[in-house]
Amino acid sequence: MIRYLNYLFFILLFLVFFSFDFNKKISTNMESILPNSQNKELLKEFLELNANKKIYFILDDKKKLSLEEIRKIEESIEKIDSIEKVQFKKNIELEKFKEEYKTYFQEFDENRILNLNIKKALTEYYQELTNSFLVSNFDKNDPLNIVKKQNFDLELKNARVYKKEYGYLLSYTLNKNISSLDQYKKIYKEIKKLEEKYEELKSFSPIFYFVENSQYIKNDASKIALVATSLLLVLYLLILKNIKLLINTLLVLVSSSFFASIVLMTIFKELSIFVLVFGISISTIAIDYMFHHYFHKNYNEKKVFNKEVFLGFFTTITVFFILSFSGFTLLTQISYFSILSLLYSYLIFSFVFPKIGFEFKEVKSLKLKLPSIDYRYFLVFSIVVFTYSINSLNFNFDIKALDYDNKTLKKQEDFFRKALLIEEKTVVLIKANTIEKLLEQNEEIKRVDTSSNSPLDNLISHKKFKEKLAFLESIKLKDIQKELNIEANILGFKKGYFEDCYNYKTTPTIYTYNTLLKMGIDIKRVDNSFISYIFISKDKRDEILKKEYVHSLSIKDMFEQQLKTDMKKTTYLGLVSLFLILFVFLIFAKKQFIYTLSFLLFPLCVIMLYLSMIQINILHLFMSFIIVGISIDYAIYFTKNQSESTKKAIFFSALSSFAGFAVLVFSDIPSLFSMGIVATLGIGAIVTLILFQKGKK
Repeated sequence: MIRYLNYLFFILLFLVFFSFDFNKKISTNMESILPNSQNKELLKEFLELNANKKIYFILDDKKKLSLEEIRKIEESIEKIDSIEKVQFKKNIELEKFKEEYKTYFQEFDENRILNLNIKKALTEYYQELTNSFLVSNFDKNDPLNIVKKQNFDLELKNARVYKKEYGYLLSYTLNKNISSLDQYKKIYKEIKKLEEKYEELKSFSPIFYFVENSQYIKNDASKIALVATSLLLVLYLLILKNIKLLINTLLVLVSSSFFASIVLMTIFKELSIFVLVFGISISTIAIDYMFHHYFHKNYNEKKVFNKEVFLGFFTTITVFFILSFSGFTLLTQISYFSILSLLYSYLIFSFVFPKIGFEFKEVKSLKLKLPSIDYRYFLVFSIVVFTYSINSLNFNFDIKALDYDNKTLKKQEDFFRKALLIEEKTVVLIKANTIEKLLEQNEEIKRVDTSSNSPLDNLISHKKFKEKLAFLESIKLKDIQKELNIEANILGFKKGYFEDCYNYKTTPTIYTYNTLLKMGIDIKRVDNSFISYIFISKDKRDEILKKEYVHSLSIKDMFEQQLKTDMKKTTYLGLVSLFLILFVFLIFAKKQFIYTLSFLLFPLCVIMLYLSMIQINILHLFMSFIIVGISIDYAIYFTKNQSESTKKAIFFSALSSFAGFAVLVFSDIPSLFSMGIVATLGIGAIVTLILFQKGKK
């Protein structure tokens, strides 16, 4: 029965993983790796607002499109499920409110009011109406011309917004219930089909980043996983030359990933795909336990416990355990995954495999006459390089540096921002405990930046209402209205013709959250607060961000301070794990401590030398301490003996780890590349020591 236990575990874990749809919890978006904080929740809420659900189209007019052709393209766009055209969508509740309170949104010409001759102005208006055969230029709602006119700097062609250098600008929005990645993908696919059908059509939407980045990350991660798996499979086949052992080993490694994933997916709402890709690489560390048991013939002798292997396992998971408290979600998930995966592998390799029993087959290694270098040279070199490097470190606290850089889509976004005249604008979030306070904040920002715009511009706070009411009373608008109606009757206008002119309410409206939603105002309730957004000029950004209720929506700004804290915490935790490991190793190694110390210092100094040449992110830092934890394994094995079996086990496990992590270097995703390059350099340094460091007699 024991010989089939490994197969049973694999089948059970496989069924659990896919039966409960754990695979659907795998996330490819940036949000899953962001540090847990209030800003993360704010960002999540903002992404659900309508500002992120706009879809813009540009119709190139080089071929002089006819109205019929334009309508045909528009009809094709509007056939896409959940897309609605912005221009033709009027909110009845909002229009009713704006009509009732329109006077409070108007600007009055005080100089004209001071010199106003109502009789003369109304006479001119009357003559224009009775004598002109064309449409009158006078405004019935402002016959005295005392309201300042707003200038709309938009060119129209065929009743559509048009810019000569771009073409027709079309604006659409998604249904408010559309928020999942799967829904975004479906809409994105339909839009891209239209672009293929109509060569003059270009499109952009913030949701494109979710779709394209997610797909690219998924493809890149899958590619890396496939290459790593294939490379390791070939490597293990060449090393072991034992099909039974190879199959069982692969089942353990796959089962360990299933086991770790299932546990983590019950803890976290979603699991970053980066964790799973890293899991393939970390499995190469687990193979270390099998190699040492196998090459020391523990499986032949059915020996179930190897002290050195246990210490190696213990020190590695100790590092991961300590670093799991860093507070950075991705590091926590990677640490937990590694602990669970290594624990599963260790238990099976150490206690189940000896019971199964595998016949040892001699593995011939290539005999190379390589120069031997005294360990003291490695130590001195390590100390000198480390001292130089530690003073040349430069940190990068921009968390966007870990995400895929979609340059093509960024270029498309810049093109549309210029076309829409918003290239000099940036968006910020505002937050308040009450709706009234939120409106006051919006109005305060508009005083600083008069060109700013927000969904809240369609509303007026009670504070501003009182100020405007006082102004309307100061210019005696009621008296102007009264005199206007008297003169209108004298001139012969129909009774009540100007009854609604310059009329205004004297009591403010009471806003409720549900009322604003019915009016189509882009606002969201978050716990006991309310949030919305405002587009501001880039040159006013720094001044506006000083206000405590304003939150930047730049990923860098939102998480820079949190990332600094997490990196500092990671450094402290890494140092704690390093000193703890050194203490354990000192007790274990005793007289051989100095000799094997190079297995810690040399990989670390090689990594530090590389880090001194670049900007360090949190994953560089994290991986550096992990490599130190892995290095101690090899140091422990070397303290036991330097027999041919030990050297083979160490060399093949190091070679396996090198291959497993080196593939990450070929990733275009900074997160994976950062971990891969540090691991590759560190493990490469270990392989160098194995090959060249002179043995101690």
